[in-house]
Order: sequence, then C-alpha cells, then structure tokens
Amino acid sequence: MSEEDVEEEEEAETPMRRLRAKRSGSDMEELREVLKIVREEVPGLLKDITGPLKEILGITFATTEEEAERKAKAIARFYKELVDAGIDKDVALQMTQSSFINPMDLISKLSETWTKKMAAKKRAKPAEEEEHSSS
Repeated sequence: MSEEDVEEEEEAETPMRRLRAKRSGSDMEELREVLKIVREEVPGLLKDITGPLKEILGITFATTEEEAERKAKAIARFYKELVDAGIDKDVALQMTQSSFINPMDLISKLSETWTKKMAAKKRAKPAEEEEHSSS
C-alpha cells in the first residue's frame, strides 16, 4: 500500500466516524438545549421565588436575640394553646412542627421542586419535537 492509499484510507469517512460525529453533534445539540432552557427559565424562577423566599427567610432566620426569643415564645404559645384546647400532646407537637418552617427543609424542598420542574421540561421537549417532526 502506498503512502497516498494510507492517507486516503485514514481520511475516508467510515461508518464509525459518521456515528461518532453524529453522536457528538447530538450531544452538543442536547447541551445547547439544556443551556437554552436554563437561560430562559432560571431568571423567571428566581424572580418568582425571590419575594416569598425573602419573606420566609426573614421569618425563619432570627437575626437578633430578641427576634429569636419572640419566635420561640410564639411557637411555645401555639403548642400550649393546642394542648389547652384538648389536643393530644403528640398531635399538638406534630402540628406545631409542621406549622413552623425549618430552614433546611425549605431549602431542600425548593431544590427538589426546581430539579423536578427542570426534568419535566427536559422530558417535554423531545415529545414536542416528535410532534413537530411527525406533522
């Protein structure tokens, strides 16, 4: 085999090279689509949650000793009123725990919700593309 034949063979488009190129292009398209969704959706999501989040965090995170004391007294008063109203102490405790926000639970739930929403949008995109391509 001459050097020219070897060079031609190396440059020839083989099925494997086409597959690699197609897969690479497909991966790039998928990455572009994900980045496009992030670019379009994240600012809106941030705007939607910023106000309520500031309010919740302002309530949840006591910034001064006086605020922490007021919050603790409010929680204790809530529990006491439930028990005084005849509610079982265990039930009153559960109701109190569920009525006041744990900051870490809040952050975890927000993160989980956002992740699910992004995954749902990602799943919806291929379905929309299939509808458009079959039309």
